[in-house]
Amino acid sequence: MQVVADVDEADIGQVKVGQKATFSVDAYPDQTFEGNVTQVRLSPTTESNVVTYEVIISAQNPEHKLIPGLTANITIYTLSESGLILPARAFNFEPQSDIEDKKIPQPTGSKDDLKLSDNQRCLWVVNNDRLVPTAVTVGQTNGINTIIISGISDGTVVATGYETISSEPSRNAQRSPFTPQPPGANKKKGGTK
Repeated sequence: MQVVADVDEADIGQVKVGQKATFSVDAYPDQTFEGNVTQVRLSPTTESNVVTYEVIISAQNPEHKLIPGLTANITIYTLSESGLILPARAFNFEPQSDIEDKKIPQPTGSKDDLKLSDNQRCLWVVNNDRLVPTAVTVGQTNGINTIIISGISDGTVVATGYETISSEPSRNAQRSPFTPQPPGANKKKGGTK
């Protein structure tokens, strides 16, 4: 069975023959079908000022559920990479040595001591209650998360920022008038005569 997909011009440059694709059809919304890209047609179609290109996906149809004319929602996997995923903000963390809280790990060494290659970045890893600069090899990023290919293992504690949490609310803190009040908070103090 072949599925003809219209791919937007902004995405067509990433689509290549042989890539994996998954899709669902409205007739079977809870089932996912799999296939592979077999053609990327270079003849554009323009409709309402939107340019798309046809991509042909070959899919197995052993149960004969797929029939001509069904509408398909397709995902084409243009990149597949394995590794650990970390928030990109971890690369912006800089330790502060002037913090006197004994619960916060103190830095050991400097990231300037690391010899980083083009695809390496520095992370601050918590090791024995100390912050240690560590070189990691990075992969793809979407600006929010970054793939770590090597340099740390699963379960490594990485510093992303300092956070101070108070267990007691401030007496002077402003309270939203829409926040539910604790029981008895609206009772007036004093008695009536």
